[in-house]
Amino acid sequence: MEELIEQYLFQHKVCPLPSIGSLQIKEGNAVAWHGDNKLSAPVPQIELIKTEIPAEHFIAFIAASEKISIGEASLTLQKYCLELQKLNTYKEMKLEHAGRFYIDQSGSLVFKQQTLPKEFLPSVSVQRVVRSKSASHNLRVGDNETTSEYMTEYYSGKEKIKKERWWIAALLLTAIAAAGLYLYFKEHSYTEKFGNVQPTTISPIESTYRTP
Repeated sequence: MEELIEQYLFQHKVCPLPSIGSLQIKEGNAVAWHGDNKLSAPVPQIELIKTEIPAEHFIAFIAASEKISIGEASLTLQKYCLELQKLNTYKEMKLEHAGRFYIDQSGSLVFKQQTLPKEFLPSVSVQRVVRSKSASHNLRVGDNETTSEYMTEYYSGKEKIKKERWWIAALLLTAIAAAGLYLYFKEHSYTEKFGNVQPTTISPIESTYRTP
C-alpha cells in the first residue's frame, strides 16, 4: 500500500487519506547565493494537511494497479488509514521514498519528509549581471524588437513635448476669458462697479417770466 501511495502522490501532487486528511506536495523556491555565485535547486515539500479530498480516483488507481475490485480497493485504503490512526509514540509507518508518519509530543499524527539526496537537487553556478544605466540591451515591445536606448529616447521625447506645450493651454484659457469679458461688458454697457446706472432725462425748464 505504501508504494501505491507514493506513486499516486508523485503523479498527482496530492494523495487522499480518508478520515485523516491528505498528503500534498508543495513546490519550493530556488535560493540564490550571490556570494558563492550559486543557485540552489527548489526543494519540494511533502506535508500532511487536515483537508480531506474525494478518494474515488485514488481508489480506482489502487484497483487498477492491484487488479482488484473497487470495493476491495476501498477496504484496503480504509485499513491503512485505520492503522495510521492507531499509531502511538513508540511506532511509526514509513513511505520508503517520501518520509514517515509518527505521533508528536502533542499526540497529533504528523508526517516528516525524507531528506532527498543532493544528487537529485544539484546547484547551478551563476554569475550575477549588473547592468549599467547607460548600457543598451534588446527589448521586445509587442511583436517588435527594439533596444532600451531607443525606448528611453522615445519616452524622453514624449515627456519633453508634453512639457513644452503647457503654454498652449494657458494661452487658450486666456483667450476664452478675454472673449467672455468682452461679451459681458458689451451686453451690459451701463453696468459699473456699484450697481446699475441708468441714463437720466433732463426735463425742459418752464419760463417764469415774460419778455416785453
